Amino acid sequence: MLHEKIALLLILVLVIISAHQVISTCTVGQKDAILHHCEKFIKVGRQVPKPIPILGQACCNAVNRVPREGKDINIQCIVDKLTPTDREKNDETKILNLPNHCQETGTCTVEQKDAILRHCEKFVKIGRQMPKLIPIQGQACCNAVNRVPRKGKDIDIQCIVDKLTRTDREKNDENKIINLPNHCQEDALLKVRID
Repeated sequence: MLHEKIALLLILVLVIISAHQVISTCTVGQKDAILHHCEKFIKVGRQVPKPIPILGQACCNAVNRVPREGKDINIQCIVDKLTPTDREKNDETKILNLPNHCQETGTCTVEQKDAILRHCEKFVKIGRQMPKLIPIQGQACCNAVNRVPRKGKDIDIQCIVDKLTRTDREKNDENKIINLPNHCQEDALLKVRID
């Protein structure tokens, strides 16, 4: 009888340990890495211009090492581990926003981003163009835009913007990229004709 109780207790301990591993939480080391590598993006106060972390930088690499809850990075776990001193120096809202810039969504590819930048170059470059150039359905630019996966009914153009490198951002206007579906999305023409 004693051996059965010991065996049952041992099984219970193993179940608890394995459940803890499945429900993994972040570590203090991961929190410290984010505070160190993302310092300029999360400090308290307003920053002009507002710095934004980019995929591939040390900050985003640290963010992407945090365990996930489903498909989302469990960044709340990092905030929960902040000490009072950490909270004085770092803005919790900015920390919670890091996955919006860093999380690899997987909905679009770098190749799709490169195709848009190549085919839509004259429509998205930085600077004012006179006359204002607008892509038209059937052109290579709109064809590239329409190949981007959708979120619901809309083209997930934010995914393309999230994949921009620093060099891409120096040459291309993010707002113009975000506006491309308004001209290219196949059902955008229907909206214009109905209105």
